[in-house]
This record gives sequence, structure tokens and C-alpha cells, in this order.
Amino acid sequence: MSWCFLEEDSFIYVLELKSMKKTTVVTRVKSSGVAGNVMYTLNYHFHFSALQVSFVEGEKREYSLRNFKPSRNQLSEKFKDCLSSRSSFVSTFNDVVTTLRDSSCCDHTDSSSTQSEGSMSSVMALSVESDVSNSESETSTEQSSKVECVSVHLDNLVGPMDGRAVRPVLTSHVKELEEAFLKNRVQSQYKILVGLLVDGSIEMASKPGGCTVEVLGGNHTRIALQTLRKRGLWKLDELRVEVHANIDDQECLSLGIQHNVVDKQALEMCFMDEVRLIRKLMTSNPSQAREAMRHVFNLKNITEVRHNLKTHEGVAKVSDDVWMKVLEVEAKWKEKKPMKQTFFTSWLKVKDEEKRKRLLDTYLKEGLTNYKESVRSLTQVNKSCPVTIQEDADSEKDIHQVELLSKENEILKKAVQEKEAVIVKLEEECNRLREMMKSQISTDSTGKTKNSISVEKRQRVESEEVKSRKKVKFTSDGVSVGDVVWARYVDGIAYPAKVMKFSASTQKYTVRYVEDGVVTEVSDMDIKQKK
Repeated sequence: MSWCFLEEDSFIYVLELKSMKKTTVVTRVKSSGVAGNVMYTLNYHFHFSALQVSFVEGEKREYSLRNFKPSRNQLSEKFKDCLSSRSSFVSTFNDVVTTLRDSSCCDHTDSSSTQSEGSMSSVMALSVESDVSNSESETSTEQSSKVECVSVHLDNLVGPMDGRAVRPVLTSHVKELEEAFLKNRVQSQYKILVGLLVDGSIEMASKPGGCTVEVLGGNHTRIALQTLRKRGLWKLDELRVEVHANIDDQECLSLGIQHNVVDKQALEMCFMDEVRLIRKLMTSNPSQAREAMRHVFNLKNITEVRHNLKTHEGVAKVSDDVWMKVLEVEAKWKEKKPMKQTFFTSWLKVKDEEKRKRLLDTYLKEGLTNYKESVRSLTQVNKSCPVTIQEDADSEKDIHQVELLSKENEILKKAVQEKEAVIVKLEEECNRLREMMKSQISTDSTGKTKNSISVEKRQRVESEEVKSRKKVKFTSDGVSVGDVVWARYVDGIAYPAKVMKFSASTQKYTVRYVEDGVVTEVSDMDIKQKK
């Protein structure tokens, strides 16, 4: 809501430019006579760049400094340099009040001065009275900004304007809601939407045409129910809506996002929905974009904005050409999982706009795998590539650096040549082995392959000693640590082995075979004293 200050007869008014309504502002910072009864003219509101103004009539309203119009008159022009700081704005207001008070005392006669003092006393009295009846004024303010859950006719509900829309309408989600409402008609009675009163009276909300309410949270539900009603599948005409009034666009966006979080049936905001919203905030007010993001996404401070929305912000502030390409990628997204910020994390490391567009074209034409490889090739540094030498070295320092780079370049070239020579030798060895394998599988005149003959020759022939070892009867009597014994191996053959230790818990011997040094455990049935 656009507004400015207006000065008439040493009184200051707030002039709302849309309705041209003017209201007298309290011009005393502190009330007199009652200890601790303080009345602030301008008080900081919890919304960023918003002030709460106290009026003589006992009412308080919130106004945004962004909507203040300093060019309307001379008084408002004094505030044009302090719209970015609430403290400066309040300080300027106090100076204006002091100047008006002093000039009023100098220019008027005693009678007029007395009359003025009487007027100011009445203002002070009203200020004290409004402060004493704090509960009544707070109730009035709350009713001017929010109405708790009223029934609104479906014909009075409309979609939000572009500046207050959290995201575009998704037709598939509307159809899902239509099916859900038809299956369970009772659940719509417990649906509570969030809206903004833009026209008409809230008392006439239940009558068609009685008012106009923009749906900030639950717009998909509105479309689904209105569609079913037009098709004759829905008989209920009213819906419960929490209606707000006199709030700015940032507060509207914040209410829409919070409603989306609370509503279990709501479609979860995806990465691109959040990026579109951030780009909208950057376009509307670039200097205060991060503060707006903090307020809309309900974050604690700017540090959280930088940490949580770093990738979002990077994608949102690309040029218009790249942005159109991003939207094209979103429209033709073919993957099973929705597009996430990981798709753009490495992509943002590429600073050149043309390269970014080419990478997105790679996804559109060749798919996700080739896109990732292309991004990786542009973002990773190849350490093995030759060093580029700067030819135009003017100073001695540059010449020395060029010499060092030349030496390093020569070393890299020699290393490449050596690796190429090794590759050639390996290829020759592979060819030789390939020929040998071909010759081994060739058959002879007897019908047997050479490979089968070699296998027959390699068959193990048991010696007399091995056969005798199999016939040995094993007993562990008289075996002690350090003795050389016969120990049966897993193949069933006994071999000479040295006893290393004996485990009383497992009743097994740990032995090491003399021939190959293998250490293993054997039971007392597989060991015999060697004579």
C-alpha cells in the first residue's frame, strides 16, 4: 500500500494514496503524568523494513518503507534519503516533529498557542488512553490484518497475482486432488486455505460476488474443487479460508510457503519452484533480495540464506538466454527422479555463459551421462597436460619463469615418450602371446590337441614315498613343542613338520611344514612322532 506523510496546521497525517484516506499521527514520543506509560509514535515491526504507526484515534497500522512515496510533498521529501534504514527514518521523523513544534510556538499568538497546546494535550490524552486500552487496539489491529477461518464461497476465490504466486499451477497435481476429493468427500471440509482479501467485505464472503480473495496457500485445491463443481460432481459451495489483509507481497509468499509445508496433501516444492521464486524476488528488488529470501523462506539470518540457498541463487541470477535454456531442460527432463540442485552444483563452476548453454544443450541432445562427463571435463584440472609457455616475457622475472616452464615441459615430453615406448613393447608382447595360444589349440594327427597332451603330462604321479605316507597310522603320543613330526595335510598326505605350539582349549597343534613353510593347525589324530 503506497503512503506518505501530510502536514496540516502543525499536525502530521498518514495519507494512504490508494484510498486518499488520511489519519492523524501521534506526535508525542512519551506521555506525561503517568510513570511508565510510554507511547511510541513509530515502532519497529517484526517484518523487515516495516514500521507500526500509532494514530490519535487509538489505532495502530503497519506500513512498509518500500511503499513510502517521498515525491508527493515537501514533508515526505525529507525522508527520501533514509528509506533503507528504519532507525534513520524514525530519527528524521522526530526531528520533523520538533521543528513543527518550535515553529508553531514562534508563529502563533498566545491564544493560538494555548489552543495548540490544548490540541496537543488532547493528542497526549488520546495516546495515553490508547495505551491503557492496549487490548482493544491490538484486537482492532489483528482484525485489520487477519480474519480467523471464515467460510468463503468458491466463486469468490481466485488465483494469486504473479508477484504473490509461490509457483505455477501443475495440472497433474490438480487431477490427483480431484480424484482424492471424489474418493473422500469429507476431507475437503477440513481443508483450510490461506487467502488475501483484495476487494469487497469479508462479512459478505459466503455470498457469491460479495468479495474477492486471492488464494495464497492451497491454490491447487481451489482449482480442483471449482473444476469438480463446474462438472456437477461437487455440491458444496463454501470452503474454510484464513483471510489476511493489508500485507505486502513478501508476507504473501511467506504465508504460501508455510501453508505448503503444513498441508500434508500439498505438492512439495521442488528445486526449480524455489529458483523461480528467488528469481522473481531478485527482479522486483535486487538490493534487498537476500533479506526478502530470508523472510519468504523463514530463515534466521543472511548467513543461512547464503548457506542454504547458494545454488538456488546462482541459478536464479543467470542471464535471460541461459535462463530460457534452463527452463527448456526442466520441461524436457527425462529422469525418474525430479531435478535437484546437484544437477547445477558443478555446472555453476563454469563461469562462461556460452559454455553453460552448450552444456545444457548436451543434456537435451545426448542425455544425463554425457552431460555429467562434459561438466567434469570443464571443471577438473588435467595435471598431465603440457604447460603453456608465455612468449612475451618482458622482465627478468618473467624470463626466469619461462625457463623453468620450458624445463618442466621437456621433462613432461620425455615422460610421455617413455610411456609410449612401453605401450609399444606391451602391444608386441600381446601379439606374441596371442600367436602362442593359437598354436597350442591346433590339433595333431592323432586327434588329440597339444593342450590336452600337456595336461596329461602335468598330471600328478604319486611316488612310493607319498603312498607310504597315506598308510601311516597317526597318534599324538609323546609329541612336544619343537619336535619334528609327520603331520597330515588337507590333501590327506603326511609331510614333515615342526610343532610350534599346543592349544589346550582346542586340543590342536600348530605346525609349520618343513618343505614350504606353511603354518596350520592339526588335531592329535593327524600327527605322529617321526622316528
